Amino acid sequence: MRRLQGFGFALFCLLAGSRWLVENAFPSALPPLEQGSLQYAVVGVVAVAIWIFRSRSTDAKFLPWPLLAVASLLLLGLPVLLNVSSGTGVALFALVPLCVVVGVVACGREARGRALMMPALIGLAGALLLLPFQLPSTAYGGFMFGVVFVAVLLAAGGSIWMHALLQGRNIAQAVAVICGANAVLLGVAALLRGEGMIAASSSPAELLRCLVLDLPQMFLLVWLLREMPPERLAARFLVAPLLTAIEGVILLHPPLDIRMGLGMMLMLLGSGALLFWNGADESASASSLGLN
Repeated sequence: MRRLQGFGFALFCLLAGSRWLVENAFPSALPPLEQGSLQYAVVGVVAVAIWIFRSRSTDAKFLPWPLLAVASLLLLGLPVLLNVSSGTGVALFALVPLCVVVGVVACGREARGRALMMPALIGLAGALLLLPFQLPSTAYGGFMFGVVFVAVLLAAGGSIWMHALLQGRNIAQAVAVICGANAVLLGVAALLRGEGMIAASSSPAELLRCLVLDLPQMFLLVWLLREMPPERLAARFLVAPLLTAIEGVILLHPPLDIRMGLGMMLMLLGSGALLFWNGADESASASSLGLN
């Protein structure tokens, strides 16, 4: 992993893992779907402005925006739509690195994929130990468990797909397409659920949150999706919750036990190996995935 990629990855995970601090200090007055739609809309408008301002006739090659929009909905929109924020949901999404590795193997890069299966399993084991994971006890709970599991598979596929689609493309243009698609999806879902319109009194605070937190996080994510191999970037599903847990231990002083300590250690080992294991050629391009 290159130094610039490592810095960007660390900054993204720090923003994602520390988001709970901002949300606790400045709680949103909006329902989750409405909040998500507003965030994507604001970031999308800024991305369009940047794209227009910096566009050149020799700019990056044509962006397949319909495919990118669909892939982004699988990776970003669907988890928000399902409100994946509980311990069980976050633990299930720790499966994404393993699913991405399996997908990479299926796309033909077997050397790296096989080498990273064990780190992905180690990280998953750590997440199951650390996070409050519970199996469903009702039929409805089992159904939703299955829905979230399918969302995990789709998110993994969307991550691999987006990496291929973004090669050689303009970041601001890609962010505009991604945010536009997700803003529409979440906005329509909010209307169907009967969530009200955005309160005028809450708009300034929400806009500030979007510009300070969501804007850099989204641009970083899209850049990382383009620049990092998907099996490397998938480590974010381990690193971000690990940082959240560490911050919680430091600030809230919960009682610690061997299980939590072992879980943190395994997540650290698994994510570290996913990021820095050098057992395969790092220069393989997205075209080798056969998705362009």
